[in-house]
Amino acid sequence: MADLEPYQKRVLACVLSEKAAVSFVGRFSELDRELGEGFFSSRCRAVYKVVSNYYKLCYSRISRDEFVEALDSAKIDPTVIVEYVSLFEEIESGEPVSEGNFRFAVAVLKERTYEDRLFGVLEETIKILGGSRKSVGDAKVAGYASARAYLSMKIADLDSQDQEVVLDGNVVEEAGELMEEYVLIKNSPIRGGVSTGFREIDEITGGFRPGDLVLVAGYSGDGKSMSCINVAHNLVFNQGKNVVYATGETLRSQVRRRLISLRSRNPQFGYPEGLKSSVMKIGGFNEEQESVYRAVLEDLGSSKYGNFVILQFPRNATVEFLANQLIRYSSKFDVDCFIIDELRLLSSPRRRQSRWEELDDIILSVKNLGVSYNKGKGIVVVSPYQVRREDWKKAVTEGKSYNRSCLANCSESERSADFIWSVFDMPLENGGNPSELKCAILKNRDGEVIPEFYLQKDFSTCYVGSRSTPSLDIDDFGDLI
Repeated sequence: MADLEPYQKRVLACVLSEKAAVSFVGRFSELDRELGEGFFSSRCRAVYKVVSNYYKLCYSRISRDEFVEALDSAKIDPTVIVEYVSLFEEIESGEPVSEGNFRFAVAVLKERTYEDRLFGVLEETIKILGGSRKSVGDAKVAGYASARAYLSMKIADLDSQDQEVVLDGNVVEEAGELMEEYVLIKNSPIRGGVSTGFREIDEITGGFRPGDLVLVAGYSGDGKSMSCINVAHNLVFNQGKNVVYATGETLRSQVRRRLISLRSRNPQFGYPEGLKSSVMKIGGFNEEQESVYRAVLEDLGSSKYGNFVILQFPRNATVEFLANQLIRYSSKFDVDCFIIDELRLLSSPRRRQSRWEELDDIILSVKNLGVSYNKGKGIVVVSPYQVRREDWKKAVTEGKSYNRSCLANCSESERSADFIWSVFDMPLENGGNPSELKCAILKNRDGEVIPEFYLQKDFSTCYVGSRSTPSLDIDDFGDLI
């Protein structure tokens, strides 16, 4: 395995970096799950075991002296300790390893690990086929049929190991788990669901469930992203849920400003018109507004709300990249909702004849991520969905909300999504209302659809809400939950 040591050193350099202290649990959990200790050479394995054990016990990065002390306490031969310390110092003093280099190194090592495992399976299969191996476990095996059965079983095992999670189990043994799940749902204010904060949607869904893929359809400027931020706000501040918001087009700083602007409308700050995001951007608040801004930030730092992580993903990011980031965040807290703004900005895992076909692959991958996340417990995934310009023109001409025909070019958007609602900001010159969005529920897998309803809007403060909702406080949603 000497040829793989440079990749092993890259992995060690990444986990030894100062930044690793922030996400050590997710990083080591990921490595242990995907590769285990077997992909390291003996000396790299020794360094990895000491570093990872120290992180897991002490929640911090290990120093050189602590590394030596750990080796001493393990009664390792002094000459071997010198070799391990030399490797530790070499890696520690080297150039920092980027996230991209780390991911590439893991991918190379993972591929080699599975190659080695496959070679082992093939060797055993050949032995069975030739009759030189007489037993597998307690069973006597030899010949073609036994070799084929053995190979199929082991290939299935390898495929299972290469997946994030294997969704199987004996239902007759899961009665206790089923009752716990039922009680949890029964005692939840919205029957175990994730609420959007929009009355028209929450009343007919009872909240979205883990594994649901929710699309917000609309054209550029219709308020898709604004609607998603309002959903995130409701979850974090009203339900105490944890949200990861991945943005590819809007800057992370802009999403953050929008959230603060929306939060400032809350009655507790005594400023119902809210702080405008555009004024916040240029530092143009007056004295009263600055006082409100400080109060919002102080409230934000309290521990009574959920977590709201904003991830700005790079160009050409894939669903796999986002899945890995989600695993990293999950090491710190349970993620209840994953918002991806937006799917069309992700790269497809394979080249297709058209971008619409690639988007089909992306949506299907995101749906699988939502279902398989957290060992099959699932997660709600919400994302804006961009309709075609001709669909927007048709809606303007007819003065109606979007309908299901706007999903025609991308079959998986309608097939894989569990719920789709549209937002349409009719231009003022065509008779639009400056404070309203035309909306429709285009798909509801488990219930009714609504051809048209209206939401209030104030894009200057990133607000989108039900007409009958007077404030953003959860107490005002009493008849919904």
